[in-house]
Amino acid sequence: MQIPSIEIKNPIVKQLGYALLFGTLSALFGSVRLLLPGIEGAGSDFREIPLLISLFYLKHPMYIILVSMITSTVTPPNAMINTFVMHAVALLIGFYVYRKLNLTTTIIMR
Repeated sequence: MQIPSIEIKNPIVKQLGYALLFGTLSALFGSVRLLLPGIEGAGSDFREIPLLISLFYLKHPMYIILVSMITSTVTPPNAMINTFVMHAVALLIGFYVYRKLNLTTTIIMR
């Protein structure tokens, strides 16, 4: 049995689909909380995993802003802006660093 695949030709729709996919995955992974026993206020979630993977797929920083907005929707209302800014800034820096490293590696490999 073969699973049918969908081929999207329009690059804008494709990138928008990736942004929605990774933003939604990040929001879902953000609902899994890890609390460290014995340390008050210490905890984490898996929200950053889809965000980091999205850097490999997204081709324009505009979509990173969309992913950051989607992932901040599952935070409490008083921390929504903080979560958005924290993830957007870190992802934009990571986006440009990855693009620079990828370009440098491509030039060296030739």
